[in-house]
Amino acid sequence: MRTRRASGCFTAWSDSGRALADRELYLPKSWTSDRDRCRAAKIPDERGFATKGELARDIVRRCLAAGLPAARVTADEAYGRTGTSAACSNSLASVTW
Repeated sequence: MRTRRASGCFTAWSDSGRALADRELYLPKSWTSDRDRCRAAKIPDERGFATKGELARDIVRRCLAAGLPAARVTADEAYGRTGTSAACSNSLASVTW
C-alpha cells in the first residue's frame, strides 16, 4: 500500500503580526528512493532524503541569508533531539545585527 499523506516543515516570522516565511515538503525515504514516483509527483531528481531536522536547519539558514531579522528560533521537541536547535542557534550567533 502506498502512503498518500504529506508532512512538512514551516517557518513563521512574528513581530507585530505573523507571516509564513518558508517551507519544505518532507519526503520519507520510501519516496526519495523511488525516482519514478518522485517524477510522477514532479519532484526534481536532485531532491534526496533529508530528515525534518535537516529541513528545519536549511529553512532557518535561508531565512537568515535573506535578511529576515531573528533573535531566537523555537521548535517542537522532535527537532531538539536531532541537534537542529544547536545548528539554528549557531546560525543566529553568526549574524551581525
